[in-house]
Amino acid sequence: AADSDRDGINNCDDKCPNDPNKAEPGQCGCGMDDDDLDSDGVAACKDKCDADPLKTEPGVCGCGIDDKDTDSDGTPDCHDQCELDPAKTAPGVCGCGAEDFDTDLDGKMDCQDHCPNDASKVEPGRCACGTPDLDTDKDGTLDCRDHCPRDPLKVDPGVCGCGFPDTDSDSDGEADCLDHCKADATKTEPGACGCGTPDTDTDSDGAADCNEDCPQDPLKTAKGICECGSDATD
Repeated sequence: AADSDRDGINNCDDKCPNDPNKAEPGQCGCGMDDDDLDSDGVAACKDKCDADPLKTEPGVCGCGIDDKDTDSDGTPDCHDQCELDPAKTAPGVCGCGAEDFDTDLDGKMDCQDHCPNDASKVEPGRCACGTPDLDTDKDGTLDCRDHCPRDPLKVDPGVCGCGFPDTDSDSDGEADCLDHCKADATKTEPGACGCGTPDTDTDSDGAADCNEDCPQDPLKTAKGICECGSDATD
């Protein structure tokens, strides 16, 4: 009987009659070795990752790298820079695990914006988020702390209110805005005699000296015929 490849098996029983190393085609066919270099059960001739026992195809990540998708976002870990964040595949501005969102549309991501709901600020400043750090009257005190934001001379209304100085011209303890005799330190109201003249009633007769001719005579306010101090009836 003929044995073409001289492997000791007659051609009639040898399915690879011209291959002295094989009597069966195996996985690779006659003339090719069925070596399994990575011992994964797939011969090297059909294993595109013949050095990787976990893969027979390169897949997305290539031989030697697992095509696993830890966060199940559809991007394998080998291409996913945020493999534990299903919402991102790259860190972006805020990093993995933090959304790159700009709530107030001011161009600053919320993760870096300390006033994420205030489009005019990224830091609270002195007035806090939602309130501008504005000094309308340019007095050095911001409007948020200035109770008279349009009066550069005052930060509190004081006695006279914003826009009016709390000046006390006669130093009598009463501000000019409330003092009807602002140049008379002894009076705040004109009284019977007017500002600058005391409402003294020397003789206690109910008539101020400024309005009577007999300030020393409690019985008379006018001299009459008999003059002040006379008991005679005029």
